[in-house]
Amino acid sequence: MIELAMQILLCLLIAALLGGIIGYILGKISKCDKDEITSKSKAPLYDYDEEEYEKDLTIHKEEFATLPDATIKKDVTKGIKPIAYPLPKNGEADDLKKIQGIGIKVENALYEVGVFHYAQIADWTKDNTEWVDDYLSTEGRVKRESWISQAKELAINTNI
Repeated sequence: MIELAMQILLCLLIAALLGGIIGYILGKISKCDKDEITSKSKAPLYDYDEEEYEKDLTIHKEEFATLPDATIKKDVTKGIKPIAYPLPKNGEADDLKKIQGIGIKVENALYEVGVFHYAQIADWTKDNTEWVDDYLSTEGRVKRESWISQAKELAINTNI
């Protein structure tokens, strides 16, 4: 009887030890995969499907045609215009006013040039910020008010 109990105890100990080793190895592999994903070159946060927008263009065109004209400067000479979308993804634009420093006029101006989502702002380069600052007739406001870092945080939080 005692011999049987000892064999069962020994088997349980071996199973626990093997489970711990296997769990440790799988944890290391999983951690390596996460590190590899985060260390890859910067991938855009937003997936743009051009065909989807073409299809939705007629559906949502009237909704965005009613936005007030908020263009601040038509002849932008500095920087490179950010990537613009014809319409917001799924017909719903992000509330850009959640970014500190963006009000209704600036939000509508960004909508007018095709910037609808936090992820778009999060992907802006230095040239893009120069273009936006010139378009909005501001001197370094995008950088000074940290629009890009705020947009990155909002993009991550809204995609969870």
